[in-house]
Amino acid sequence: MNGARSKTHEIEPPQPWIPPHKGALKINLDGTYEPGMLGNSIACVCRDSGGRLVEGVAKEIKASSPLMAETLALWEAIDFFYSKRHEALIFESDSSQLVQVMNRSNQLSWEIQHLISKCKEKLRAFTNFHITHCYREVNMVAD
Repeated sequence: MNGARSKTHEIEPPQPWIPPHKGALKINLDGTYEPGMLGNSIACVCRDSGGRLVEGVAKEIKASSPLMAETLALWEAIDFFYSKRHEALIFESDSSQLVQVMNRSNQLSWEIQHLISKCKEKLRAFTNFHITHCYREVNMVAD
């Protein structure tokens, strides 16, 4: 041997999807963005505390960045559930940047500033909501 230490790599087990508490709904959302693609897409999947599918929506979008695609997915989820006025909603995204922007007053890119403001404004109508981050493998249902 040349005296170099070999590195061991640990593989972390996949993270499980954690259901919301009883009476709440969890909406996993995702947006896809590929530069040069005309049709990007978003998906939102809503499940209850038993993991049962409650609602889902998918559609094509026009986005100019990954963050815009993720923000459009959040907007679609908020807009979809706005009229339903469910008591407790958890919006879960694998975009840590989106979660940070929604939970803090970060400097925003001009291209999404208006959309983020619209999301925050409409969320004021909900009495109990959270926007949380999850790992990509947990969010596969909306991917």
